[in-house]
Order: sequence, then structure tokens, then C-alpha cells
Amino acid sequence: MPETITLPNLLAGWPCVPSISPYHEEVARESRAWIEGYQPLSPKSQARFDRCEFPLVATLAYPEVSREHVRLAADFMMWFALFDEITDVKTGSETRKLAEKLIAIMRYPTTVLLEGDPILVQKTQDLWLRTLAFSVSSSANKLLLSLEQYILAVCEEAEDREIKRVRNIQEYLALRRGSAASEAIYLLGSLHIDIPETVMSHPMVRRLTLLGGNLVCIHNDIYSYNFERAHGVHGHNLVTAVMKEKGLGVQGAISYSGTLFQQTVLEFMENVSQVSILFAGEEGLNVYIGCMLKFVVALDEYSFLSPRYFGEKRFQVRRTLTIQLAPEPQGREYDSLFAMKGEMESCQMTTVDQ
Repeated sequence: MPETITLPNLLAGWPCVPSISPYHEEVARESRAWIEGYQPLSPKSQARFDRCEFPLVATLAYPEVSREHVRLAADFMMWFALFDEITDVKTGSETRKLAEKLIAIMRYPTTVLLEGDPILVQKTQDLWLRTLAFSVSSSANKLLLSLEQYILAVCEEAEDREIKRVRNIQEYLALRRGSAASEAIYLLGSLHIDIPETVMSHPMVRRLTLLGGNLVCIHNDIYSYNFERAHGVHGHNLVTAVMKEKGLGVQGAISYSGTLFQQTVLEFMENVSQVSILFAGEEGLNVYIGCMLKFVVALDEYSFLSPRYFGEKRFQVRRTLTIQLAPEPQGREYDSLFAMKGEMESCQMTTVDQ
């Protein structure tokens, strides 16, 4: 019998509830048509990709922005997902070659593309030109820097996967904040606002962004672990990093990760209060913080509304918070690499301060 795993109730007491953009249906339809128009995947892969309903992430995360804004965000969610889909089967060097082209076209978006340029580069040019047309220039510049960090982090992920490298918790979260595009996701919600650089670069705001990024990473990795395990890409997952560093089995590592999430929530909420007092009246920062709060609850809601992680059993999983542990594919095993030394209760929590 497969092992039964219990998931933690991550958002008990979270200060906001899910809501969805009134433009969801039309934006989701248009975003799907946008990506399918480029035919980036085989029909079978495209059908699987469509079932994941990636535009739903955007319409849950940015429920109050304009139609044009949420459509742009939905296309970005498609773009993130497609880049992940493509690079999951690429080597580190192949991923870096693609990454160089993506970064170049965002830095120089009016470049005339060649006939043989990758489809993702074509999509990136179109998406980035629309972003520049919509955004305040200072916000677009911040987003560009964050997207470059995301792209380079995905390259490191591919290189780690190639050699089956599993990082320790601190190193992993430092990389995962990049590969999860957490800062870029927060910046997407404030593209229309000029937030002063003196505010965004303040140490307390930077710390808040880091903590918000950790919340996204921990939440996503707990919920996505079993799906990634079934597909053999769970080497880049916090649960696997915890198993290695703490010597825990899957259940112990998931419980540990849940505790780490709750500890991070406490510090995050304390920082929200402090930053709100320090920068009282800075409306742009309030929008940015609101994006952090809303995205975590959007991610939780998406995980149970979409079949991406839990398939047809997602509503049952939501009720019971239990899943059947998937077997690891042959040749992509990680469990056997670690010596299990104890249970979660006997482990000292790692202080996440990077």
C-alpha cells in the first residue's frame, strides 16, 4: 500500500480570503489563445498544459487590477510555466543558451528576430513589448532585473538536476526564491505605480520581500512535492532539501516545512506592521504588500481549484489534507541518497536568514 502523507493546514488564520478578477473568463480564454497561437508544444503536451489553468493564478492573485493589467499578468503566468516546462527536459548548458536569448530580447526588445529563433524568444519579445507599453518605466526596470534573476535561477536548477545535486535548506531557499519568480510576481501587481527606489531598497522592505518569497517557496513546494516526485523532478524541492539536511522521511520533512512556513508567517506579519508604520502614506508600497498577501492565498486556492498538483482528487485532498505518496521514477530516486536519522520532533529548526 502507498504511504499516506498528511499535509499541513498552511493558511489557517491568514488575514485575507481569496477573490477572483471579474475578467477571469475572458482573460483566461485570450491568454490560452495567445500561447497556443505560437504552437510551442505538441498537441498532447499542450492539452496537459492547458489543464493546469495557469491564468487562474493571475486572476486570483490580482483580482482588483484593470482588465489590461490582469491579462498581462495571466500571460506572464503562462510564460513562467512554459519556460519551466521546456527547461525541465533540458541540460544545464541548453538552458543557459536559451536563457541568454531571453535576457537579450528583454534588454533589446526591438531586435529583429531571425526565422530560426526559439518560439519562447518570440513570445518573450511580444510579452515584454506589451509590458513596456503598459508599465511605469521605473516599475518595468525593476521587473526586468527580477526576471533576469528568475531566468538565471532556472539555469542553476537545470544544472543541479543534471548532477542530482540537492542543496541544504539555506542554499536551496536562496535559489528557490529566484526560480519561483516570487519577487517578479509581486512586482507584476504594481506595474502601474512608481514606488520610489529609496523605499524598495530599504533594508526592511528587502527583508519583507525575502520573507514573502520564502512563503511562496515553502507553500508551493509542500503542495507540489508529490507531483514533482512522480515526475522525477523533486530534487529541486524544499521537502527533498529537508530530507537530506535533517535526515527525515517524507512525512517528517513535510511537517518540518509546515512548521518553517508558520514561523516565517509570524516574522512576515511583524515586518508588515513595522514597514506599514515606517512608510505610512506610501500608497505604492501598500499595493506591493497587498500583492504579497493576496498571492499566498491565491496560490493556495489555485492548488485546489486546478488539477495541476492533485489531479482529480484535488477536492478530496482539500477536505482531508491527505495524499498517497507517489513512487519515484527509476533512475530519479532521491530517497535512497539520504540516511534517515529521526523524526521531525527531534530536529532543530534551521534559521532562514539569507
